[in-house]
Amino acid sequence: MSNTFWIYFVIGAGALFLLILILVLINAIVTKRKNNKMFNDISNILNALKNKNKNIKIEKISHFKNDNLPYDFYIETEKYNYYIKVIPNYNDYEITINNSIKWQIRRSYTDESLNFVPGVEEFIRYDFAKENKENRKVFIIYPSSKSLLKYVNECEMEFVTPDTDIYGTKVYTYNTLLENNNIIEV
Repeated sequence: MSNTFWIYFVIGAGALFLLILILVLINAIVTKRKNNKMFNDISNILNALKNKNKNIKIEKISHFKNDNLPYDFYIETEKYNYYIKVIPNYNDYEITINNSIKWQIRRSYTDESLNFVPGVEEFIRYDFAKENKENRKVFIIYPSSKSLLKYVNECEMEFVTPDTDIYGTKVYTYNTLLENNNIIEV
């Protein structure tokens, strides 16, 4: 083989490496922007609740400082302490709640892959400090889901509504909260 081949090979490999690096950087930037928009949108809804009732304290949890906390927002009202976990679902996939700790993301009802929602088990099993107020856990799916289903038994499913109790938690979509933020009792 001649030197020309190796020169073209090195140039091609370098160009391919540079292209892959650029794509990885673009993906990281887009993901960061999506996450920032998601948290800003949810903060806006929670701040709208705060504007209606001044006795509410809202805290956004920074995961860089508090890696041991499985929730993203904390709301303190006169009656309740809300712990909120945000689940990004940018592609509007179907979410099925198989059991308390295994929630599956599916592209369609025929999707057989096992893609589970991360962070559900840690949030469900997290024990909060006992206080005089009732602690409530809330999942917010951002922005929505094609369908939100819960297994009742091996062959029966039901649709999840804002009133449905999911193993001691509530599950809302961002779009539902946008339409009616009074779902969260203050």
